[in-house]
Amino acid sequence: MSEPMLSNSESARFASPVASDPSVLSLRNVSKTYRVNKSLVGKKKFLWALKEVSLDIHAGEIIAVVGESGCGKSTLGRIIAGAFPATSGEILLQGQSLAHMGRAEFRREMRGIQLVHQDPYSALHPTKTVEAILHDPLRIHRMVDKNKISSRLRELLELVGLSPVENFLQKYPYQLSGGQRQRVVLARALTVNPRLIVADEAVSMIDVSMRQTILSLMKRLQKELGIAYVFITHDLALARYFAQGYRTIVMYAGQVIEQGPTEAVITDPRHPYSAILKAAVPRANPEEGLFTGLRPRTTDLPDLTNTVPGCRFAPRCPFVQDQCTHRAPELSHYANLHRDVACHRTPEWPAIAAASGESHA
Repeated sequence: MSEPMLSNSESARFASPVASDPSVLSLRNVSKTYRVNKSLVGKKKFLWALKEVSLDIHAGEIIAVVGESGCGKSTLGRIIAGAFPATSGEILLQGQSLAHMGRAEFRREMRGIQLVHQDPYSALHPTKTVEAILHDPLRIHRMVDKNKISSRLRELLELVGLSPVENFLQKYPYQLSGGQRQRVVLARALTVNPRLIVADEAVSMIDVSMRQTILSLMKRLQKELGIAYVFITHDLALARYFAQGYRTIVMYAGQVIEQGPTEAVITDPRHPYSAILKAAVPRANPEEGLFTGLRPRTTDLPDLTNTVPGCRFAPRCPFVQDQCTHRAPELSHYANLHRDVACHRTPEWPAIAAASGESHA
């Protein structure tokens, strides 16, 4: 039996667990394009790094963004953090359009959104001590009185678990481990009392033994300070751990193709690409082989130009039909699944999954 569906234009966006709270930031049909050398691509003059993404980020929630390299998740994170301008669409900060803000107001309001980079070493000034790294934003943004800066930066170091504080104040980034550097990066982000932190592969360059410690620290800060996170990762296991009880978004070729409760999206995906990501997680048991389950039809990279008819995933989809190559699917809301999916075949997915040997709820 087909699952009940409402079209994208008829349904409200997916409601998060804290949807009653005001949105910290909202994206409305936001796109990011790049002009490319016409001689290299013929008539295709633009690449769509991000295409018509809509998203509400609520106070204190966690949104994991997953997908392969080049899918647009880092571009999305940088647009959210104000590091990249959007080509089109509207961005609302606590209900106010960024387009209507002056430069001074924009800078003041956007400091409440902080970006934590993948590489904690390159994110820190190599010739400054930890004390100087934290002192500068406290002084420049006048977050506390001058006579309280020293005590505040000590509080921040203790908050991120760098204690005793005296052992770290005069150290340089090269004298710290990867986990310690990432703690300093988090402490620096906290100097401006952020409402939202965009963590872009924030633990990918940290030793595996330290990843859970850093993620647990980030979740503790979320609970204690009410900070929202956009957690960008290519690792489904990290997304499942960090965004448990919240939302996960799956991106492909610059578009959101599935979003919903983290556990449901990762364990019971309803888009073929999401299912392929799940199947690509390496198995620990050598008797099962390294990977099991679905495979894409081809490993060719997706075409990011606007000339592709139909679904962008169609060339790689193992379940492609004629309609997929001619008509692009909308991101539609499935009420009984509590999620949005952009696939023509989602209503018949249980039968497809059973025939292909994939498990489903």
